[in-house]
Amino acid sequence: VLRADGTAVEANAAFAAFARLGTGVADRSWEHVLPEASKLALRAALTERCDFRLQLEVAPDAGDTGVFEWAGRWRHEQQHYVCLLHDITAASQVQAAAQSQAVLFRLLADNVPVLIAYYRASDLKCQFANKAYARSFGRDEESIVGLTFAEVIGEEAARRIDAQVQKVTGEHV
Repeated sequence: VLRADGTAVEANAAFAAFARLGTGVADRSWEHVLPEASKLALRAALTERCDFRLQLEVAPDAGDTGVFEWAGRWRHEQQHYVCLLHDITAASQVQAAAQSQAVLFRLLADNVPVLIAYYRASDLKCQFANKAYARSFGRDEESIVGLTFAEVIGEEAARRIDAQVQKVTGEHV
């Protein structure tokens, strides 16, 4: 439980252990778990006196960091926030690794001398295209995503190869 100025009114045993606090929490000593950028973001949210949800980095020990989702519910009558913290460190790491792999794949795909595109079989909408593919149809790799095969290559060309597309997608006529 936090006041709008960040003063802790109360903390459960799990948070007190995490932040290495004593049992009688009634101060701001818990803030040592936040790097400066996270402190500033949390303080800004607290001054609004309305519900909030933030992802903040925490560093309870030197070199030991994590990411927590902080949700606060403003209680006007009591003039404080009831906060819930959820450790999303593992999910954030997985997301960062996936983004890193996507960047690596994009780098590779954009630098090979072939046209690469991926269309979803269910509706033939482009999900991915490398630069070479997109440019060959007068587009860039962002604007081509979401377009149907026919929108990219043209209605006439799409009609001409419809039988082959149906074979590949498993929609035999």
